[in-house]
Amino acid sequence: MIKPFTIIMVWGIIIAVAIFPLYNKLSLALGRRFKLTAILYTLLALSLLIGPSILLSSSLVETSAHLAKGFSEGSLVVPPPAKSVSEWPLIGDKVYAFWNQASNNLENTLKQNIPAIKKLGEAFISAVAGVGGSILQFIFSIIISGIFLVNTQKAYDVAVKIASRLTDSEQGPQFTNLAIATIRSVAQGVLGVALIQATLAGMGMYVMDIPGWGLWTLMILILAVAQLPPLSVLIPAMFYVFSVAATTPAIIFAVWSIVVSMSDSFLKPMLLGRGMDTPH
Repeated sequence: MIKPFTIIMVWGIIIAVAIFPLYNKLSLALGRRFKLTAILYTLLALSLLIGPSILLSSSLVETSAHLAKGFSEGSLVVPPPAKSVSEWPLIGDKVYAFWNQASNNLENTLKQNIPAIKKLGEAFISAVAGVGGSILQFIFSIIISGIFLVNTQKAYDVAVKIASRLTDSEQGPQFTNLAIATIRSVAQGVLGVALIQATLAGMGMYVMDIPGWGLWTLMILILAVAQLPPLSVLIPAMFYVFSVAATTPAIIFAVWSIVVSMSDSFLKPMLLGRGMDTPH
């Protein structure tokens, strides 16, 4: 019963600690109107979360509905692959053979791969359910982080007192400041980069009208948080675009995908280079 609320509270603290430098600058610009700043931050953060979430969710729902309707009506058709698919390095022949088989006889192809499709379907349903739950948790966490930001100094003092009880009066403030710096480092250097990469990759796939772009964006976000290269998803996406789109937009998308995948090399130093202000 308590666990879900604990997770929400912990994320609220993490978000408040991570966003404090920006919140502090904004409050100074608004004449130290802390409550107004917290309200503006909360509304902006919620809009940035809810807006893309609606697009992502609608993409997942649309993809699921299209597949379900196609299966039930027997109208699901896989377009034949372009001859250029067979020329892809390493995997071209296998991909072309499988794709061509699916386009000629989708039902038979699905029957031959029932175990893999079943696992993929279960993973897809689990991912959709997980996305919905995570979005709700983050909505509440953002609201809680806004409450913490209004009471920043009090929250900091309480954290110092708790740390001092666990250690001593000298190490308490040092431990608290170290925890703050660590949270900001992870939030800005890992989560921040992952969100930026997933957003940019999703924009590219949305523009190129890649089927199920919302699901692939979610997969890229998970990979980026786990410090794995987004190219694991973007390379198949590039191959798909080259097989269905004209050469120029396909090349632009490929370059965009490579830049997005390599962006962590300059995003991390930029984000981690910001000041680690603590509320003294």
